[in-house]
Amino acid sequence: MQQPMIKVGTIYYHNITIADAPQMIKGRVRLYQENLFLEMEQTPIEERQGIKQWLSILQPVQTPYFITLFEKIKQGNFLPSTNGVQDVNHFFMLQYETPIQVFDTDQLSTPITIQEVLYKNTIAPITTQTTNITQVFYLPPSLSLTNAEALLQAAAKMFTQINGGEFIISLKEDTL
Repeated sequence: MQQPMIKVGTIYYHNITIADAPQMIKGRVRLYQENLFLEMEQTPIEERQGIKQWLSILQPVQTPYFITLFEKIKQGNFLPSTNGVQDVNHFFMLQYETPIQVFDTDQLSTPITIQEVLYKNTIAPITTQTTNITQVFYLPPSLSLTNAEALLQAAAKMFTQINGGEFIISLKEDTL
């Protein structure tokens, strides 16, 4: 069976500042979670378009990290605010229904694997001293390259509005 082509978007952020998320972002993320909670009372997690697509592609043995966020919210366990980086990253995973992870670029010693993005959230963890971040998006085959580029641009702009810094975007197609 041929592996599907996914889009791998990588955003490299430089000179960011990690601090508490602004109250506006905390409120927006909380409201988004509350809306998801209400939606998931009517529609099972597995029926959400993005999650359904990823489950059919991955056929995972274990639950990918981004799906566990939805499971927590469905149980009424809303995600607490951590900092501007993590809060925005969680928001992106929930909004786009796709695997996304952030890593401290300066702590990465080996290339990032798909398993690390799907199942782990502790590879090269960020700290308040982190100033350079690598954010990896796995985007589904159904998303065109044009739309994938637009999504990454919008995400990077929002990220830097909250955390400062500059960004460089890389986008390629790859198999799982």
